[in-house]
Amino acid sequence: MYRILIYMTMLLLVLGCAIQNSNRPPFVPQLIPEGKSLIYVYRPSQFINSAGYPYTYIDGNKMAPLYNGSYKAYVVNAGKHTVETIGTFFLWGLPDNKLEIVVENGKAYYVRLTSGVSSGTIIGSSVYIGKSLNYGGVVEATALEELRYLDTPEELEVQWKKNSYNND
Repeated sequence: MYRILIYMTMLLLVLGCAIQNSNRPPFVPQLIPEGKSLIYVYRPSQFINSAGYPYTYIDGNKMAPLYNGSYKAYVVNAGKHTVETIGTFFLWGLPDNKLEIVVENGKAYYVRLTSGVSSGTIIGSSVYIGKSLNYGGVVEATALEELRYLDTPEELEVQWKKNSYNND
């Protein structure tokens, strides 16, 4: 009897963490400055590797962290750009990603990073889980729907400070 109660409690906790807030307003894209383009780099909220994060680099320049459930828009000139996510072994532990993209003036482009489980193996009493990454461009309609549930890194940091036990 107690086992069933424990299993049901664990199931409800996991389901509660997985539900997204559908009451959020639709995502409103940033205005594109005259003669420029926008590149949105985002990472939907996922359980796998959720505590780790890489940094986003545009043309070799370190820009901002790409936290779980976050996005950032970068204003760039038209032309060819390299968009990378690079992390340290301790903060990320997954391979670096690189995407070359050619952008046109007045347009927005969307790049998504997702992680998942590629394989699982049980050897003796140990469980080994392989992780996989997907990194690439996304069509605008899909990106706008996914961006609805995400925050900028700055918004997440404000939320973390507000929820911190060490609020002074």
